[in-house]
Amino acid sequence: MKLVETKWYGQLIQISDHILLGILWVVVSLPLVTVVPATTGVFTALNKWKNGESGHVCYSFLQGFKRKFFLQLVMSCVTIISYFAMNLILQESAIWLVICGYVTMLVFTMFLLSWCSSLAQNDVLSGKELFQESTWWVLTNFLKNLVCCGILLVFLVLVFMFPPIIFVLAGGVWWLINHLVGNNNRKGVWQ
Repeated sequence: MKLVETKWYGQLIQISDHILLGILWVVVSLPLVTVVPATTGVFTALNKWKNGESGHVCYSFLQGFKRKFFLQLVMSCVTIISYFAMNLILQESAIWLVICGYVTMLVFTMFLLSWCSSLAQNDVLSGKELFQESTWWVLTNFLKNLVCCGILLVFLVLVFMFPPIIFVLAGGVWWLINHLVGNNNRKGVWQ
């Protein structure tokens, strides 16, 4: 029996694909305006792998990256402006402003994860339908979304403590978030 035919080799290839996908996400997300399209690309590649396709890391990623690209660029700009505004609010001394800022950032992050996951699963949605489905998903699955935000927070803390860890863990973090947020039985509000 050759090494290539073993189950261990298949798992090793799958792990290396996830690491490559994480590195691709990091590189493409460096200009902040492409964070939302890059995240959609990651979810698209992971959904294709879940449905039985394997490999083609760059092709699957770029296919999701260019999906409704201009709408995603608008969402990225809204994200950058929102986080910048929340950062200004968090610098205030009033405790209630700080709490409101953190809650707003948390809910907006949940919405973005749901937005990217919805777009990766169904590219024929209009902007309004995508907004409705993402909002509905945040409201009905608040605990799952809260866990996903917690995972992202732990990941960010690890990256700030030891920056090279982003290349190793990014693919695994997105895989875990995809399993929590990405649900194949997910139906839209209009269906």
